[in-house]
Amino acid sequence: MTTLARSAPTARRPGHLTFAALAATLVTLLLTLGTAGLVTPAQASQISTGIGEFRVEKLGGPLTVHLNTSTRISVRGHSHDTIDLLAGEILVQVAPGAVGRINFDAGTILVGDGCGGARLDVRRDASRFTVTVVEGSGKILFSHDKNTPMQLAAGDEATIEPGERPTSRLRSISNLDLMRRTAWTQGRLWFEGEPLREVVSQMNRFNRRRIVISDASIGAISIGGVFRPTDIDTFVQALAPLGVRAVSASDPAGAANVIQLIARTE
Repeated sequence: MTTLARSAPTARRPGHLTFAALAATLVTLLLTLGTAGLVTPAQASQISTGIGEFRVEKLGGPLTVHLNTSTRISVRGHSHDTIDLLAGEILVQVAPGAVGRINFDAGTILVGDGCGGARLDVRRDASRFTVTVVEGSGKILFSHDKNTPMQLAAGDEATIEPGERPTSRLRSISNLDLMRRTAWTQGRLWFEGEPLREVVSQMNRFNRRRIVISDASIGAISIGGVFRPTDIDTFVQALAPLGVRAVSASDPAGAANVIQLIARTE
């Protein structure tokens, strides 16, 4: 700890502060502003959601970001216009006249073109990234080939698999698919023929209770419908007409937090 030498008292005119007193007053003011909600770049650098949690953050710059469940991002840049997607899924909205940046394993995604606004969904899975332009435009700058960017317009969806030799695929999707992709921002999951194994994987992201497919014969059953991701009981009940039976099981600690799915035999 640094010890400040105390100088001998000096006479001063009433109504005038010494430099030390002025500095102390300024420090006190800054501390007060900080506790009153002044956000510094360091304080805003990490934002995350837990299991079953959703969050919307208006960043200090031109970006608003929606965070899906189990998502973690880092926010950087003087205007808080750069996001590192570390886990999960985000929907980023950029104000007209601005450009946002999302960094991921294979490069950088530019959101918007500096003219109109833009909305873009980015999802990080175990082995791939999915980038969907909901509104406006975007551009992907690949780390391995920055001279060949991928241009994206509204309705475009790019799938990227990072690695030593990243691969990418671009396709156009319908307005209905765009609504399905972003249904999570309204607290819903919308399925349209996905196999049960994939739907179960999605539901498990939102719940501490786990669903386990114990019968491989039912994993390919097509699932359609709109579900609340945290309402696991209603989802399991909806599987009964498809010939799927749910059995509660206990983990080693004795808590009934596992639901096994098997084929109905009758």
